[in-house]
Amino acid sequence: MHYLSVGDLHLWSRCRRQWFHRCLGNGIRRAPIPEGMTGESSLREGARAAASGRVADHGQVPDLWDESIARPDADPTLDAYTLVNDSERLLRWWARTEAALAAGESFRSGVVLSEGLYFVIDAGRYRERLETWEFYLYRAATGIRGSYRTEGGALALILQELQVPAMSLHLCYLNKRFRLGANEEPLFLESNIAARSFKIRDHLRRDRESIQAALNGTYTVPEEYLCRHGCSLCVPVGSDERVYDVTTLHKGAQLGRDLRKNGIDDIRELPVEGIRLTKKQRIQIEAVQRGARYTDTPQLNAFLQTLRYPLFLLDFEAYAPSIPSFEGLGPYEHVPVIVSLHRRRNRDAPTEHDAFAASPGLDERARMFTWLQEKLGREGSIVVFGKGFETSMITQLAAVNGDVDGGAGIIERFVDLLTPFSEFFVYDPRQRGKVSLKRLLPVYTETGYEEEAVQDGMHANLSYGRHADARYGAERRRDDPASAALAVDAALRNRGEAGSIATIDEIIAYCSIDTIALVRLLDRLGDYAGAGSTWTPVID
Repeated sequence: MHYLSVGDLHLWSRCRRQWFHRCLGNGIRRAPIPEGMTGESSLREGARAAASGRVADHGQVPDLWDESIARPDADPTLDAYTLVNDSERLLRWWARTEAALAAGESFRSGVVLSEGLYFVIDAGRYRERLETWEFYLYRAATGIRGSYRTEGGALALILQELQVPAMSLHLCYLNKRFRLGANEEPLFLESNIAARSFKIRDHLRRDRESIQAALNGTYTVPEEYLCRHGCSLCVPVGSDERVYDVTTLHKGAQLGRDLRKNGIDDIRELPVEGIRLTKKQRIQIEAVQRGARYTDTPQLNAFLQTLRYPLFLLDFEAYAPSIPSFEGLGPYEHVPVIVSLHRRRNRDAPTEHDAFAASPGLDERARMFTWLQEKLGREGSIVVFGKGFETSMITQLAAVNGDVDGGAGIIERFVDLLTPFSEFFVYDPRQRGKVSLKRLLPVYTETGYEEEAVQDGMHANLSYGRHADARYGAERRRDDPASAALAVDAALRNRGEAGSIATIDEIIAYCSIDTIALVRLLDRLGDYAGAGSTWTPVID
């Protein structure tokens, strides 16, 4: 039997077409937890946060999830991901929880089940004097998401059908003001979502009946059905070539959806009169219609004249665990762990490369800052892409090293290479309205990350986090945060759903590609600045 989960309910309520496509597309592929929580990073951080909450607040009560129920490489949070297809384990887990509920025994890591719908509870506390229950859900977000309302409603529905008296449903989420070892703020904030959860029980009961009918083959999505979110299944993309799609308008997703509703799918057919457009959107539209690159030569020249040699091209790689590892850090605060630095002494000189990589799991930020100060010296522009992130990394490193003024001196030398692209001093229609480095690099330099072992920041983040967790998690108890994250990794690998784990050298190589990309983009901008042409054909 395939049991239903809160993931089914959440996906069904968002879009029934999506549920049919993802859950019944090629055999039954169920939605065990809400969409947005099923990626590798979300699963790891969810397990890490839940382990922290279960142990900190409920460490003296029985743990209903143990080796007799779980796989050796699993974690309660991840186990919820597999139960839709493992009724034997689900029923054993439910039997334990049912016994605890009947006896009024507080617990950690239980599961409740009613009418084919199950829900995993991180902790349950019985209030004997009041003869009622408090239930706790620990989540890795730093605020209350919409999907949590569905989770609370599903739990409320099951408890009602089981006739379990519930005084409160505590959603515990990470406190953005918490700093490890630095203040008295709690790691988790609590919100009692019982009232809002009870309000949607009947709605979710009807959704459960509809999903069960779909599983039994007695429900089909009406042809006229459209979800509220305008997803690609309900409102298909009209243009075959994304470069021409109206939904690619720069910062104009809603405008693009409105244009589609009015039958306009292609930028080439878009009338610029009668539609409220930004200056950048007008440049984009004209670039697409001309099939040409736009260059604002005076503005581009003015930007390039701000550069002072020697040039330093700087990029950080960082990882951001939900539960901070080092003193002074908060949830999801980025920890700089690798820095790549390319240096060019003058315009005609070859570039030289240096890199610093912190040992996984060790706090080497002070040593990294000292290294940077030595390499950067006191003269020359420091070129970054999106200076906000690099500014925050330098500020953090300087604070750890007790040299705020030294950090400010480095930041004062920053030149942001994002500026000429975000301000549309240069725009190529193949950008499709985007100005990210990964979109710009193949357009302007005909190079990319395809040959690299690490091709995006998420892969680098995940890989470094795994190396850091391995330093601590191997010898710790099962409910330790690092061990919980490692358990997720092991289970995903066993199921063939985990990405590859890059080595530290491969992450360094990826970081160095980012800084050499800045060199190539600068060279190309220099070529454009001297061309003197506003429009240059690029698309046949």
